[in-house]
Amino acid sequence: MNEPRQRRADAPPKANPKLGYALIVAGLIPLGLGLHAAWQWQRAKVWVPTPATVLETAFETHTSTGSQGSRSTSTRLVARYEYVWQEISHTGSGVGPFNRIEFSSDLKRARHGELFKAHQQQTTVTCYVNPARPVEAVLFRDFRGWTFDGFLGIAGLFAGCGLLVVRQPKPTDELEAN
Repeated sequence: MNEPRQRRADAPPKANPKLGYALIVAGLIPLGLGLHAAWQWQRAKVWVPTPATVLETAFETHTSTGSQGSRSTSTRLVARYEYVWQEISHTGSGVGPFNRIEFSSDLKRARHGELFKAHQQQTTVTCYVNPARPVEAVLFRDFRGWTFDGFLGIAGLFAGCGLLVVRQPKPTDELEAN
């Protein structure tokens, strides 16, 4: 008597708008991260190159375990450096616009090696200082096309799937069409 009702084989699957909206929102997160990095890169293009002394640098690796035991590892390049702007000494920690979202740990390792070598040999590196706000500076201001494209692709995938789920025709719509 209490058997679950089975759907007819020819009946379309029911739309799940909550899932669709969740996928769209999930797509907005990488879109926002990618656009923010591109905006920061655009701003940094006009910043002034200035010599800086690396005070410390680290290549941090963070590993977390998911609810089902899966492990996820992320890496981040951190640095602290000192530079002088208009005869005032500043300490900076900005690495670059794409540092937080960069996919390539090889690039982060290479940059860490470059900064570590400069720190060990006590040589200067170039930082780029925002002349309008000299406390704001970055060490690398290159555009990371693969990273940006990857984040746009992920955003498009999630948002597109979400739109497909939300726009899926309801069974009543099909019945009215026939």
